[in-house]
Amino acid sequence: MTNIPIVVPDDLILQLRKLIPKRRLTYGQSRIIAQIQALRLRKLLGKLPTRLPLDWIERIPNVSVTLLTGDEMEELTKSPGASGATDIRKDGSYRIYINERARGRPLCGQPADAKEPGQACLGLTHTGSG
Repeated sequence: MTNIPIVVPDDLILQLRKLIPKRRLTYGQSRIIAQIQALRLRKLLGKLPTRLPLDWIERIPNVSVTLLTGDEMEELTKSPGASGATDIRKDGSYRIYINERARGRPLCGQPADAKEPGQACLGLTHTGSG
C-alpha cells in the first residue's frame, strides 16, 4: 500500500462516536450515520486521496486490526458479504475486523463519482463488546 502521511487525532474514535444518536437506529438510519461518520473522518484526517488505503487505521490509539477471510467474517457477523465489523473491548479498546475482499473498497463518504460502478463502499458492523 502507498505510504500516505496521515495524522490521526488521539480522540478520533470519540469524535466519530459522538455522531451516533443514543437510541436504536433502523438499518437505513445506520447507513446514513455511517456516511456522516465517514465524511467527518475524512475532514478530521485532512486532504487525502480519494482511495484511502486502510493501513492508516492501525495508527488510531487503542485500535487493533484483524484481516479475516469471507468465511471468518460471516461466522463473526452472521451476515453474508459483510465487509467489516468492530468489537469494543471491556478495557475500552477497539478491534476492527476487515474482510480481505474489502481491502480494495473505498470508504463510505467519498464523492459518489470516486467509486467504480457497482462497487460498494466499506462500512463496518458493530459486533458487541468483548
